[in-house]
Amino acid sequence: MRTVTWVCVLIVGLAAGSLAAGEVRPPAVAGAFYEGASFALDAQVGRLLSAADQTSVTGRLVALVAPHAGYVFSGRCAASVYRLLTTGQVSRVIVLGPSHHVAFAGVSLPDVAVTAYRTPLGDVPLDVAVCSALRGKSGFTTVPGADVREHSIEVELPFLQHTLGKFNLVPLVCGRMDASTVAAVAEAVAGYVGTGTLIVASSDFTHYGPNYEFVPFETKVEANLKAWLADASGRVAALDTAGFDRHCRETQDTICGRDPIRTLMAALVRSGLPVHGQVMSTATSGDVAGDYKNSVSYAAIGFFQVDTPARGDAPAGNTNVMQTGGSMKTATNPTATNSFVLTEASQKQLLGIARESIETYLKTGKYKSFGPASGELAAPGAVFVTLTQKGELRGCIGTTEPRGPLFEAVAGLAVAAAVEDGRFAPLTLAELPRTRIEVSVLSPLRRVKSAADIREPTDGVVVRRGGRSGLFLPQVWEHFTTKDDFLDELCRQKAHLPARAWMDPDTELHVFTVFAFEEPPR
Repeated sequence: MRTVTWVCVLIVGLAAGSLAAGEVRPPAVAGAFYEGASFALDAQVGRLLSAADQTSVTGRLVALVAPHAGYVFSGRCAASVYRLLTTGQVSRVIVLGPSHHVAFAGVSLPDVAVTAYRTPLGDVPLDVAVCSALRGKSGFTTVPGADVREHSIEVELPFLQHTLGKFNLVPLVCGRMDASTVAAVAEAVAGYVGTGTLIVASSDFTHYGPNYEFVPFETKVEANLKAWLADASGRVAALDTAGFDRHCRETQDTICGRDPIRTLMAALVRSGLPVHGQVMSTATSGDVAGDYKNSVSYAAIGFFQVDTPARGDAPAGNTNVMQTGGSMKTATNPTATNSFVLTEASQKQLLGIARESIETYLKTGKYKSFGPASGELAAPGAVFVTLTQKGELRGCIGTTEPRGPLFEAVAGLAVAAAVEDGRFAPLTLAELPRTRIEVSVLSPLRRVKSAADIREPTDGVVVRRGGRSGLFLPQVWEHFTTKDDFLDELCRQKAHLPARAWMDPDTELHVFTVFAFEEPPR
């Protein structure tokens, strides 16, 4: 834990003061919490997004909780929710972050003269109109210098820049907030939920150990820390405000962003939108350092708006990118229960799009545009793209719900399977000629009551419980002799649950079929 202590000392040692009028707020922790050079930071964020936990979700991401520690400790956890964002998905981000250096009451807006926040990836313009609208409202203030050294907002920005591209920022530094202040600020923020705005609560969870003057237990430290983390993050995801407050009160848990989290929860409830939360990932710095004497806990939580589609429409909202296990050897033919098929011409065209996309990206680092399509290629499609070499898996990434026209989904996911599957090194151009491509188009998910309703080898399966989930395509059945073994490994390997979690009544089982086709052997 010496690295953590050193970083904290470094930050405390930075010069204090307020920004001069008209200046862009410069980065305070570049080179300490994250890489200081633009090219290195872009690569660092890209690696973290590629290596992040791949958890299935339903709906459109409208809010999230993410950690703000150094990327070496919390970056992969944060990436598990930031990876759900795509370029242009939202135009505004409101970030609520706790104040670590300046004591004050209420929520501090930036100085009126400040126009942008800077990171090594560039400047993020402030949403001046929203900042102006919030000035004078109950609970808001402007504290000179409140954001000069503050890292809780800054650390979120490189992830947002990498995934969203251009957006406007509303940075809200949170000081002491009583119940009435939380309610007032939540009321003001609630009106922006679901309006092309992403709401972010920046927070780490338990700060444990002598360095933090918090040692509530001295035995079974790892187990107790993870139990506290599961309890607190689960209550936040469930929007269980009373339960979260009770956890904080009874344990005195050192959650630095508890007030930003409370404010986010209250804003989501006040918005009236159909929102559900999901824990995307949890971690502790002790996992990285291998020492729990001093450890900080982290959770990434997403909140998703689920729109009810009209009959026959594709599900609305964005979905995540998932990895699946197993090596694919044989294409799956359509079954009697899967009426979806693609013509041979469309199959050939999609495989060509996949290969051209990968080749273009490996040569230029840019995505190839294929222009408009018509007919079945333009229809929304949930897709997995699988790469193999001599029958062995080389990459596999996809979605469980449609996220755009079929041809666009195949183009993007082919590149993702080639360079973003964290289980493998990025594919090289030299490898591409001996790499075989398979495309699997998924039917909508259907929940089943028990494992008895799962058909082998026809059904792919998604298992979900407590914010964790995992997926196996139907092609994976060939690697198992029994249904129990298939489901045990799905829970253990993909959902990170106990092997027999699929037998628990609280575990959801969903099935789907695929229409899969692949290139000839290479």
